[in-house]
Amino acid sequence: MNRDGFVFLHRKLLDSRVFQNEGLLKTWIWCLLKAGHQERWVPVKTGSGETEVFLKEGQFIFGRKTAAKELKMKPSTVNDRMQKLKKLKNLDTQPDTHFTIVTIVNWDDYQALCKKPTPTPATRQQPGNTNNKVNNLYTSNFKKFWDNYPKKTGKGAAYKAYQNIKGQKPSLMEILSSLEAHKKTEQWQNKQFIPNPATWLNQRRWEDEIEPDGPKNIPSKQKIMVYEVTDGS
Repeated sequence: MNRDGFVFLHRKLLDSRVFQNEGLLKTWIWCLLKAGHQERWVPVKTGSGETEVFLKEGQFIFGRKTAAKELKMKPSTVNDRMQKLKKLKNLDTQPDTHFTIVTIVNWDDYQALCKKPTPTPATRQQPGNTNNKVNNLYTSNFKKFWDNYPKKTGKGAAYKAYQNIKGQKPSLMEILSSLEAHKKTEQWQNKQFIPNPATWLNQRRWEDEIEPDGPKNIPSKQKIMVYEVTDGS
């Protein structure tokens, strides 16, 4: 897990029932630190395989054993405290076969200050200049591709794949047109089977022949004429 960044704690926490319980408070702060600050795709092991799960702001993947190890608590204790936080409406859970998605209730209320821009003193312009240099690393065509691609994962790898496309390089219009066609498919609209941008580029997926999803043609019932055959006819 990325350890960069920070979260806010509101002073009203002092008056909450969570604050009165040391173990519950530790578990709650742990949840706040685990929650993501932006939408993202997260790889999750499912049995012998792996899948990618789409998470919104204020969500994270919860596993009782992993949580117990990080919190230095028994798995049963972690489970009890997570259930307590759920009853207190601090969080909500969406259990699945292999994992559970935890959502921090009212995440925006807790972390709204993180989204407010902080004025930069005139004498300290280096951070802004650094960001501009990073943005200038990408070509304008790649930026347009990235802005239109629905899955924001592995930007550096995607740029490398974009710059090193083997064979005949497609035009930007060809790539964007293909993206629009892919977006209309049921798989992409459900956000379940969208490949990483680099994978899409490396596999030359703009060359796919995409058929728009629509109602399947069901053959109409045919009328069958039955003739009665009688003797002497």
